Amino acid sequence: MQIDIQWHTVLSGVALCGVIGAALWKHAYRRGVKHGRAMLLPFPLIDELIEHRINCLGQDPTKAQIEVENSFGLAE
Repeated sequence: MQIDIQWHTVLSGVALCGVIGAALWKHAYRRGVKHGRAMLLPFPLIDELIEHRINCLGQDPTKAQIEVENSFGLAE
């Protein structure tokens, strides 16, 4: 029993899978790179979070500032 293979169909399928795979890899790579970046937060919001930790939670001001900066990946 011999199977008649249409090679142009096979090659087209392989090429299509390669293009789709490359597009998925590129999309996943860009999402991964963006995920690693620091978030952009407005400074007034950061100040409000620090003030909340100091006034409402009673934390030490220096400790509150360090914890907020570390949790958002900010460097002074």
